[in-house]
This record gives sequence, C-alpha cells and structure tokens, in this order.
Amino acid sequence: MTNKCVLELDARETINGNFDQTHSGEVDFLISGDAPGDYGALAVMGLAKLDGRFALDLEDGFSLSAGESFDVITFAGVKNDFRSLSLDGTMCSENATDLWSCSNLAGLSLEEVFSANSLELEVVTGSVSPSPVPEPSTWAMLVIGFTTLGLAASRARRVRTSKPRRRLNGAMGA
Repeated sequence: MTNKCVLELDARETINGNFDQTHSGEVDFLISGDAPGDYGALAVMGLAKLDGRFALDLEDGFSLSAGESFDVITFAGVKNDFRSLSLDGTMCSENATDLWSCSNLAGLSLEEVFSANSLELEVVTGSVSPSPVPEPSTWAMLVIGFTTLGLAASRARRVRTSKPRRRLNGAMGA
C-alpha cells in the first residue's frame, strides 16, 4: 500500500504487505486513551517505508501524561523515519534524533522509540533543550557575517593605504 494523502487511524489496522508512506503523505493517529484499542495503530506485515508526516490528535478530552507509551506501528522491517510530527495540528520541533518538543505539550516531550519490529511513542518528562549543533541556516548567517566583516576590513585597509602621504623635507623642529 502506498499513502500519498492523509491516512487517519482510530483503531488498529493491518496491511498484509508493504507500506510506503510518501513525502506528501500523512499518518494521523487518533488517541482517546492509553490502552491498546483506545488509539490508532498500524500493523505492517512487510516493509514500512516511513516518510512524510506523523500526526497525533487527542480526542474525547484525553491528554497526554509522562510515562505513557503508544505502540503505534509494528512492521517486519523499516526504512527511513517521518520528516515531521504534529500534535493536535501544531507542528513539533525535533530537538534530537527522534525526540520532539511540542509547544502545546507544556513540560513534556514525545520520543519515537524504534525497536526491531515496532515504533513506539513515549511521553517523557521535561522539555528538551535544543541540539548543540547549529542549524544549517545559522551556519549560513555566520559565514555571510564573517565574510562581510572581512570585506569591510579589507576595503578599509585599501582606503587607508591609497591616500597620498606627505613627506616633510628638511629637519623637523625650529
């Protein structure tokens, strides 16, 4: 099965073969409780190629608490990982590999835990500090900034050295 759009799951569904989540697709797991059967799940009997978006939508007044876990996907094999995760329509940011911080989940974070045959989602305590490695856009701004400073300094040197110098002939002082 290939998913190019939104696949909304409110119960466990089984795919007897491979599952290919494309770049444009989204798997939306509806969660109304933390017991199996209270949330959407996907069982893939073959290879699960995960790309695109991973969404969670809380229903019936359910809220997430630290320590809860949801076995959302089982598979015979897996390739790739989802590009993004959202909770109740709000995008979360990935602060470390498979660790997501969601602004609408005050004080908690979501962690994707891959094992040999499953993807489990765990609610963990504490907000995650950002990764110490700068984003590519930060590196680009640093390179542009330092290049600009270097060019400005080089130009200032050229302007100073290109001014004519006056020489005084004769002895100094009277």
